[in-house]
Amino acid sequence: MNPEDAAAYQQRSSRDQRLPRAQRTIVWIFIFCIVPCLAPIGGIWGLIWYPLNRSDVKALPALYPALCKIGIGVGLGQTILFALLAFIYSLTGAR
Repeated sequence: MNPEDAAAYQQRSSRDQRLPRAQRTIVWIFIFCIVPCLAPIGGIWGLIWYPLNRSDVKALPALYPALCKIGIGVGLGQTILFALLAFIYSLTGAR
């Protein structure tokens, strides 16, 4: 194994310090996405956060990227379902 140069060490060290925060953020995104009334917030938050932190997410154990992607999918799915139900309800003219 070759010795690590200073720049590579600095980059790895910086990423290792960010990983616990990324783990906590992923868990919070997942929680927000599975709670129906918070799903739109979680889904949008995840869609914005995930692409900006993709390299950190890939450095985490496989559970965390899966939680993030599942959470975003569930959150957006619930949001679309709620919007569709609200649209259908508005068409029926129910009072």
